[in-house]
Amino acid sequence: FNHGAGNPETTSLGQLAEGHAAQVGVQLVAALAACAYAFLGTLVLVKLLDLLFGFCIDPRVEAEGLDRREHGEVGFDLGPGLELEPTASAVHEPRPALVPPVSPKHFTVVVDGVIPEDLIRVWSDLCQAGPRPPRPEFRTIYPYVTTVQGNRFRFRGGDPNVMKDNLQHLFADYLAGQPVQAHVE
Repeated sequence: FNHGAGNPETTSLGQLAEGHAAQVGVQLVAALAACAYAFLGTLVLVKLLDLLFGFCIDPRVEAEGLDRREHGEVGFDLGPGLELEPTASAVHEPRPALVPPVSPKHFTVVVDGVIPEDLIRVWSDLCQAGPRPPRPEFRTIYPYVTTVQGNRFRFRGGDPNVMKDNLQHLFADYLAGQPVQAHVE
């Protein structure tokens, strides 16, 4: 490989060409040792960072995507789904009405003796989540109510007399002083 002139006492020119690969072996061992040292050093740093800061995030956030968590923005705007996602609340909210039975009985309960605007205001307040659980009367009628227009409550299913009595008691308590009367149509 190199057969030029040199100091034959200190420089052994041409030894690789003559089959002496000892120096290449030493360099190979040194290179492998450097790789092992770098690997172990990196492993120690990675483990230290993992213990101090952690590499994982909350599974819910990870499923949602890292753009919002890491960059503070949405990478792919797929609609209002992320912004409108309900959060866990300590307040119990009434569940929406269940799917009705096969052939439910439709009926209407009319509440008389009350100004319809007051009735709607009280009903709207009752439908909001609050610090206290809903009243038993409300929980009894809510799953069956389909629409409310003025003083007319339309029901799908349930016992008409039970619904009428619960509506009357509920509004009589909230609208004290007004003669609340309810009847089934």
